[in-house]
Amino acid sequence: MFDKVEKLLSKVDRSPKRSMIDALRPSMRALIKDGLSKHSDVDVKVAVASCISEITRITAPDALYYDNQMRDVFKLIVSTSEGLADQSS
Repeated sequence: MFDKVEKLLSKVDRSPKRSMIDALRPSMRALIKDGLSKHSDVDVKVAVASCISEITRITAPDALYYDNQMRDVFKLIVSTSEGLADQSS
């Protein structure tokens, strides 16, 4: 499921119209829920990190997440990056 979301997000241009940002808000909220960032499945964590990275790219330079949420996002990205050497994942 997250792979499809990430693929769709990758097609969204940077700095979209307000209506597109409003349409992204439910996904943005869902992606930062604690359950997803702390999911036991590494593949889910990687997909969530990828989706959040795409949303950050789309909405740049505006930060639509709070500072504490972005801190958690960066921790998630770093923790998932550490496992990239594991080719079974």
